[in-house]
Amino acid sequence: GLLIAITGVLFMMLENFYEIRKRLDKIDKKIQKR
Repeated sequence: GLLIAITGVLFMMLENFYEIRKRLDKIDKKIQKR
């Protein structure tokens, strides 16, 4: 049970990391256009 909980938290952190990366990439593109 503990291992499943830890892996679940890690997957949630990875998903959040990817979302943040996508948003940062969009912001970087907007800055580079100027």
